[in-house]
Amino acid sequence: MNTMSPLICTGYLALTLAILSAHLPARAGLVEAERNFRKEFRVSPEVRFDESPYNGMYMAKDPLGGTTLFSETMAFVGFGNSWEVKEASGKIVKLSGVASEVMKTELRKTLKTDWMVQLLPSSSPNTIIVISAPNCPYCRTQEKDFQKFSQQLDTKIVIIPTLLGANSQPFINSVLCAADPLRIWNEAMTRSIFPTSAASCRSADWASIVMTHAFKPAAGGRMEVRTPAVIRPDGSVAYGWEANQSLLAVKLKLGIK
Repeated sequence: MNTMSPLICTGYLALTLAILSAHLPARAGLVEAERNFRKEFRVSPEVRFDESPYNGMYMAKDPLGGTTLFSETMAFVGFGNSWEVKEASGKIVKLSGVASEVMKTELRKTLKTDWMVQLLPSSSPNTIIVISAPNCPYCRTQEKDFQKFSQQLDTKIVIIPTLLGANSQPFINSVLCAADPLRIWNEAMTRSIFPTSAASCRSADWASIVMTHAFKPAAGGRMEVRTPAVIRPDGSVAYGWEANQSLLAVKLKLGIK
C-alpha cells in the first residue's frame, strides 16, 4: 500500500477535512455510517457502532475493546497513529506517522464539548479543552489562574478528567457519568476526594479516545500522560503550567488573543 508524503497529506487533509472542521451534519448519520463500514469490511456481528467525540466521525468497537474511527463515507479510517484515507478515485492510501499527527490535529478542532466538565461557561466562540488531574499540582495551579482571569479570558473552558496513577478509568467514570460532573470535579480539586466507579458510559469512553489522540505512546503500549494538557482552538496541544503567570502568558499558553 502506498504511503502519502507529509507535504501532500497536509494539503489533502486541509481540504478534505474542511467538512469536519465546519461541523456540518452528517448526510444520514450513524445508521448509514455502520452500513458503509460493514460493506467495506467483514466484521463480526458483535462489533458495536456509535458516534464519536469528533463531529462527522463514528466509531466501531470490537468485543475485545479495539476501536476504529471512521467517517460516514469511509473517506477516513483509523485510530491513534494508524490512518488510511480514500482518494476520489477510490484508491486507499495509508498515512505516514507525520501525516497521522496532522490528521489528529485536524480532528481535535472538531471535538464535541457538551459531554465534558463545564468549568467556565462563556458565550465566546473560543473553547479551550483541558485534560486535567486533581492530584496534579500544576493542574490545581492552572485552575486557580482560570478563576483569577476568568473575566479577562472570556473563554469557555471545559475539562476532560483523569487521575495520575496506575488506573484512572474508575475516577473518569465517576466524574463523567455523574448527574453533576462539575460538582464531583470540584470536590476532587478542592477536597482531594477521588471517587471511583466501575460503571462506564459514553462520555467516559470518549475521554479515553481523546486522550489517546492527545498524548504520545509510551513503552509497553501505555500513554505518556502529561497534565495539564491544553487542547487549543487550532487543534494543537500545549503541556504543563507555570505558577504566577501574567494574563498575557496565560493567553499565549491557551492559544487565544
